[in-house]
Amino acid sequence: MIIPDKDGFFHCENKGCSYETDDLFELLEHNGVEYTWGVRLSAKHSFDMFKFLDSVDHALCHGDYEEIETIVQSALMLFINASSDELDDFIMESTIISESETMITGIESMLRSNDEQ
Repeated sequence: MIIPDKDGFFHCENKGCSYETDDLFELLEHNGVEYTWGVRLSAKHSFDMFKFLDSVDHALCHGDYEEIETIVQSALMLFINASSDELDDFIMESTIISESETMITGIESMLRSNDEQ
């Protein structure tokens, strides 16, 4: 079990190693550990929670708030797109309605021009 000391530092547990850090991701990297926590969102989509947390932590450490926003927005987009088939159905229905409105407007315009002649 990994637990920080009273000062908030994590220590390498390999004998003879004095490595310590207050960043858990750095400790894992020091030990050559990288997890893959695949969260299944749907049959077509999964999400690597460890990579997400590692990316956010890295951007935070460098004060790159625009990168954090990009990471979070990308994750949100993945979650939305994977939420269900209902979203795909809604997008398809919206596209059909929009295209139908354009087609009807075009037909009405053509009929008006025929009536004027």
